[in-house]
Amino acid sequence: MGERYFCQNCAKELEANQRPCPFCGCNNINVEAVGCVPLGMAPWATSRARKKGKGYKKFKKEVLQGSTPSTNSEEFPEGITLQRIIDKEKGEYHHVVKDGKTGKITHEEHEPLDQHKS
Repeated sequence: MGERYFCQNCAKELEANQRPCPFCGCNNINVEAVGCVPLGMAPWATSRARKKGKGYKKFKKEVLQGSTPSTNSEEFPEGITLQRIIDKEKGEYHHVVKDGKTGKITHEEHEPLDQHKS
């Protein structure tokens, strides 16, 4: 399995060591490579990248994205793709879940982080 890279500023996927970010123009990119882990026979893969900073417990921005089996395998036999962004700097929470086969959005949340209930 290969590795995937994400801009820590705008959370877009990048090519290895790509600078500046072509999406947001950030020159100070802290990119983490996260290996893809196969689960069973299917090439499911999720990636997590965290941007750390002084004054923040654990992280100031976290991006989780990829494909995974669904807990509802009857409705989504091909699994789901997801993207979750927790941005403590901007105080934002974003979560999008799509059908793994059709790409149709099945769940979407965009809200201030202080109003999000985990």
